[in-house]
Amino acid sequence: MSEALYPIKVAAKKSGLTVHTIRAWERRYNILAPSRTGTNRRLYSEEEIQKLSLLFKATQEGYPIGSLLDLSLESLSKMLKPKSAVTLVFPQKEITKTNENSENFISECLIAIKKLDPTSFELILNKALISLGKARLIEDVIFPLIEKIGKMWQEGNLRISHEHLASSLLRTFLGGMINNMDLSDSAPLLISTTPAGQIHELGALIVGVIASLDGWRVNYLGPNLPAEEIIEACLINNPKVLCLSFVYPGDDLRLEKELKQLKKFLPKEICLLAGGRAVNNYRELIEDLKALPISDLSHFKKILRQVSN
Repeated sequence: MSEALYPIKVAAKKSGLTVHTIRAWERRYNILAPSRTGTNRRLYSEEEIQKLSLLFKATQEGYPIGSLLDLSLESLSKMLKPKSAVTLVFPQKEITKTNENSENFISECLIAIKKLDPTSFELILNKALISLGKARLIEDVIFPLIEKIGKMWQEGNLRISHEHLASSLLRTFLGGMINNMDLSDSAPLLISTTPAGQIHELGALIVGVIASLDGWRVNYLGPNLPAEEIIEACLINNPKVLCLSFVYPGDDLRLEKELKQLKKFLPKEICLLAGGRAVNNYRELIEDLKALPISDLSHFKKILRQVSN
């Protein structure tokens, strides 16, 4: 009996992907070479659909599609097995429906990004800031915008240049929000950064903005910071809280040494928070640090208020 083959619409339905995403992945990454009919229509086997399904689940967990290309079905399945460890997540936006005004700002931002128009992008962010205020701007516009940019990049609908433009401008915009907060020197101090090898910084920046809006002085140290520099900054500044963000890459073997050094020399009285999309990849190392798990923005703010008292 010949193997069952399915058209792309069925493959999309079974895998959870869209037809457009499957085609984009094949075009950009050559992830599969499906059979073709006499009229050049794609036909997918059960094994190919299974791989598409696993790739979809992996990208939903934050793995970049480019890092998954050479993995076998067995490797993908092992990687996606349910973990028994506690999931540590940096404050993510609670699931709420953004209002129409916020959705319009997000759409306008995406148009500016696609046009590689930094002036328009910055103008839209400032208009949203005036219209919504700082807290709602972060929760209703910037959080979902970052999620959309990441998803569109994974699906092949944005180029690397688009993602870099957006990240660069958001970095400057969020940093300005932190630096422009007028807080008393007696306010509690929070340090936010990413450890060595972790190159994506927007999560750490957003956490800093949220903390500053809640009355914390924030010392944002940038991304990719070696353990000895983090320790030195904590010894000099004596913060109440240290936030570490883990986003990408998710398989850096050097990170174990870095986190062990933090555990050994970081002052014990500092409250350590850890999170980000890649925390599950480093779950044992992070648990060994005794980092406090954060589930969402409300929980994050609650923790800060408890620690500040």
